[in-house]
Amino acid sequence: MGDRYYLILNCAYCNEENDNIYYAPTSMFYDFKCKKCNKINFISITSGIEAKKAEDVKLQDVIDAFSSTTSSNLSKEEIKRECEYYMKQLKKDMKKEKEYEREKNNKTKN
Repeated sequence: MGDRYYLILNCAYCNEENDNIYYAPTSMFYDFKCKKCNKINFISITSGIEAKKAEDVKLQDVIDAFSSTTSSNLSKEEIKRECEYYMKQLKKDMKKEKEYEREKNNKTKN
């Protein structure tokens, strides 16, 4: 168990203010879904805490977030493996999001 925070951040897509965002960096909770546009945002900590579009997230962003908030005994290889797993999950979530949007748009057209 590590640090846990509740943040207020503006969505990187629609700029809507989102409050009560659960952020637990040591548990790899690095993202949130905007309450207005429903898009996934990555919580970036490179220059302060801000939201970043999920599709712009690179593996190094995740490694930086993990490394700067976690003091662990993991090797660089283990950290990279954990962060690659997170990226795989993030991409899977983005794919689901796009499929949902496509279905929603198809229903609207019919």
